[in-house]
Amino acid sequence: MPQVSVLIPAYQAQDTISAAVTSVRAQDFEDWELVIASDDGLDYLALCRAAGLADPRLRQTFTIEPRSGPSVARNRALAVAGGRFIAPLDADDTWQPVRLSRLLPLATRHGVAVDNVAVMEGENRLLRRAFPELTKGEEAGLSAARIMLCGVPLQPLVAREIAASGWREEVGFAEDVIFNLEVLSRAGGYAVVGDSLSHYRLRPDSLSNGPDACRLADDGYHQILADLAMGAFDLTAEIRREAQSLFLQKKATNKAFETALRAGRCASFQEFLALGGDH
Repeated sequence: MPQVSVLIPAYQAQDTISAAVTSVRAQDFEDWELVIASDDGLDYLALCRAAGLADPRLRQTFTIEPRSGPSVARNRALAVAGGRFIAPLDADDTWQPVRLSRLLPLATRHGVAVDNVAVMEGENRLLRRAFPELTKGEEAGLSAARIMLCGVPLQPLVAREIAASGWREEVGFAEDVIFNLEVLSRAGGYAVVGDSLSHYRLRPDSLSNGPDACRLADDGYHQILADLAMGAFDLTAEIRREAQSLFLQKKATNKAFETALRAGRCASFQEFLALGGDH
């Protein structure tokens, strides 16, 4: 049984998945498996072999229906994964070679750990970091507020029992935020290092850059607030109360972003935040 199972949901990822897989194979910690969940029926293992990335630690599964979404795909990968810890990785993102070796001791002590994710525009342009206040090498804890307001999808290294059944498939927007809040509730703490050990790459074709991005976000936040009021999700009472306030704050941020976007002051949500967008 491997120590870490890396989970990659893949939908139309043929142009990016080689870089993601390469970054996992380059880890200086070698006790891992990588499970790709194909959400479009493509044989991504064949693509990896064609790219010279054959590795016995690579595995693949498929969603029952194409375009089931990232939560369904991650959960499908989780169902066949055998690691004591899980590490989600999107098919167009990459890791630094020391990510697993740096985070595993923290995740072992605290149940969950993440790094100071770097938001990249194009191949090499750093736009911002998830937690700009953290210095390199620093270790700190994350509150619900810091998780929710950083504006970057956080993909933690988390103990299998704390990840529980995985991602909420009924949540169509900000499912990563809900996952992280549930993990925080179960773990009682959330470790973070100041180093940027992963790259979150902006995609021009992502939902967050689409013409309906602001409306989709507003609708998503509205539904999550309704769910929170009904007692949905595995959250402590304190984190539930805080999440309700913070999602209202995120709705306001989304409105400010929409205004800035229409005025031509920014081209994406990440650029809006990099320019000092109001949280």
